[in-house]
Amino acid sequence: MRLKRRCGAHTRSTGKACQAKAPANGRCRNYGGLYTGPRTEAGKRAIGIAARSRLAAGDQAKLLAGFRAWLERRRTVSSKVALP
Repeated sequence: MRLKRRCGAHTRSTGKACQAKAPANGRCRNYGGLYTGPRTEAGKRAIGIAARSRLAAGDQAKLLAGFRAWLERRRTVSSKVALP
């Protein structure tokens, strides 16, 4: 019987190893690390062009509405917190 590769990342709280299946990079989706963005100049240009086209297509209003909602939630939470 062939054993499946396991993630093996250790948690800080318990110190036990993660038992999730590991893909090619060796870590599961929880411990695989964050996407660091494009690395080549061509990739960086492509991301910039895509972002500008999304904002030009009308997603800017949706983006700003989401930001304003987040800011309002943050203001209400911080106003409820009593300072020592």
